[in-house]
Amino acid sequence: MERESILFYRSFYEVSKSLPEDEGNKFLKGLLEYAFYGIEPEFDGVSASFFMLIRPQIDANNRKFENGKKGGRPKKVETDSVNGSEDEVRPETEKTEETQINTEVIGDSKTEEKPNENQTETKTKPKENQNETKTKPNENQTESKAKPNVNVNVNDNVNYYDNENQNDNVNHSKEKQEKEKSDDFSALCVKTIEYMNEKCGTNYNPDRPEYRERIKKRIDDGYTFEDLRTVIDKKAAEWLGTPMAKHLNPHTLFSADKFDIYLHAPTPTIMKFPDKKPMMTSGIDYGAIEHELLSN
Repeated sequence: MERESILFYRSFYEVSKSLPEDEGNKFLKGLLEYAFYGIEPEFDGVSASFFMLIRPQIDANNRKFENGKKGGRPKKVETDSVNGSEDEVRPETEKTEETQINTEVIGDSKTEEKPNENQTETKTKPKENQNETKTKPNENQTESKAKPNVNVNVNDNVNYYDNENQNDNVNHSKEKQEKEKSDDFSALCVKTIEYMNEKCGTNYNPDRPEYRERIKKRIDDGYTFEDLRTVIDKKAAEWLGTPMAKHLNPHTLFSADKFDIYLHAPTPTIMKFPDKKPMMTSGIDYGAIEHELLSN
């Protein structure tokens, strides 16, 4: 068996590349000779193991190639159970077309459906002893027929603009609600930055887009504006008067990786000494406190 072309997979190349250069070239050459000409390669060691894994795929591709040359899979033959003859199986659509009753339309009239040639038309006839009976009105009852209502007016006027106006009103209402929501959010962002400036003694611009973006991301994470204020209060109480005060800014306080830690950290306890400024119990030099106490 010889072939003019084969299916060569990337995995074949990766296997040959994983081997030492000489052994890889030999493996690749033997693989192609087997695929093109059916020549059994002489491999040993790791190359033989790789070939055992690849060989079933090459054999399967060659079988498909040979079957394609023969015209593919033969058509299924169905045997007639009555006549014992074999007929080629045809799609259901062809059978339906043959058995379908043809109707012919001439002008505005349609011809009646006709039965197949092998089918006899049967009609139901009344029994000989059966008389057709009709319901008659009573002697004192007069037959009445419904008369059309000549006073009925048909209103052909249809307001085609009702739905359109209604949709416009709904859209305008949604746009108004979204704008009000956006305005409320902007106002809360401004108040949050202004609150931080007041508590931390800073002067950050509340209209800066990057500050609002930080706040928006924390709100999208499920936090509230009250949570933002809580973090400001905790960090201001902990860091003011220490070297950490330089980190009292929107980028640090509202950062994605630290915000939850700041929010759930314990509230700092403030120690007060006579005639001294309040001092924090965290973020301070306890040696300096002891020195100050002893000097007094």
